[in-house]
Amino acid sequence: MNNEIEKLLDESYKWLKNNTTLKEIGPNDKWIRITTPYLDRHNDYIMFYIRKEKDDFILSDAGNTIKDLEMSGCLFNTKRRTDILNKTISCLGIKINDNKELYVQTSKEMFAVNKLNFLQAIISVNDLYYLSSTNVQSFFQEDVELWLHDNNIRTFKDFKLTGKSGFNHPFDFAIPESDKNPERLLKTISSPNKSIVLDTIFSWDDTKENRNENSELYVIINDKEKTFDPSLKSAFSNYGINSVAWSDRENLIPVLNY
Repeated sequence: MNNEIEKLLDESYKWLKNNTTLKEIGPNDKWIRITTPYLDRHNDYIMFYIRKEKDDFILSDAGNTIKDLEMSGCLFNTKRRTDILNKTISCLGIKINDNKELYVQTSKEMFAVNKLNFLQAIISVNDLYYLSSTNVQSFFQEDVELWLHDNNIRTFKDFKLTGKSGFNHPFDFAIPESDKNPERLLKTISSPNKSIVLDTIFSWDDTKENRNENSELYVIINDKEKTFDPSLKSAFSNYGINSVAWSDRENLIPVLNY
């Protein structure tokens, strides 16, 4: 089994490398545009930019992520929404400037970790589209937190786990192991797509060996506005991840109760 999983992981790394392209752009070719195989909510490939600055490297999205959200009606015009944006990127070590550009400066030694964190930040910020008033009226993670509280399910939230790769992966909630149940980790997804599913699978596969043997991951999918695609459930199941639609959340109470 280990050899089979190791082969699958090797193939996924190879797929990522083979489907990532680089192109020099800008005056004097200072910037390199990286086109990844991950998709945004428009089903376009996610791109970002890299340039060298002395001994370090600057990674930037050129402001495209937030500007695209604002054009779609997702405005960061309240303190609460700004706080959510800052919280989303700061836990990954990513910054934002006055031009609404997501960026990070990294050394050569930390490039792999910060590149992954930067890509995760773009995907996570892109997922904040659910803040749009034309989409849903409440913040999905807060809905989940309130539901957990109302059902006396004790958790701690917003934490990162280090995987065997050395990368840090964010999870939304955790329920400690008890006499009746194993450790349970929870991740909420408000707008599921292939990129987020792949990122979640990688996060779990990278961290589970460092957890208790019987630890479980539950992914709660927002299906308020869009039906939960059965193919996503199959993809999670293939990697031992439990996925539950928000509309079926009551089925989770017995397995999440302490």
